[in-house]
Amino acid sequence: MKWLKDDHDGPWIGHWPMLVMEIEMLFQEAQDCAEGAERPLAELNPEERAVIREVDGSGPMFVRLLEMGFVPGVHVKMIKRAPLGDPLELQLHGYHVSLRRAEAGQIRVLPQVNEAAVEAGAMNEAEAAE
Repeated sequence: MKWLKDDHDGPWIGHWPMLVMEIEMLFQEAQDCAEGAERPLAELNPEERAVIREVDGSGPMFVRLLEMGFVPGVHVKMIKRAPLGDPLELQLHGYHVSLRRAEAGQIRVLPQVNEAAVEAGAMNEAEAAE
């Protein structure tokens, strides 16, 4: 942030756009670190949970995904993948559904931090330290 130090005497009028951009970048990085970066549903790992952000596409498959409950704000959990990676078994609204990877790729999700896994990892580290 050298540009902050160069202008001690005068107003920072010319530097505001740079300052705003830097703050926006830092805020976005903090969000990505805290919650995980947005990605396609097809890239979730088994037992990983996420929140649906958007459903891309058009036509009958888009409508069918919405009818099955894949709407923004819904919590979804990847249960497992078939041996060859296709289809995927997912859980949402208390029921299980299978989707092809191509269909799951049209759904953008924001992965959530698994609090139990984080606590278990911290406990394992504490036991290892003893």
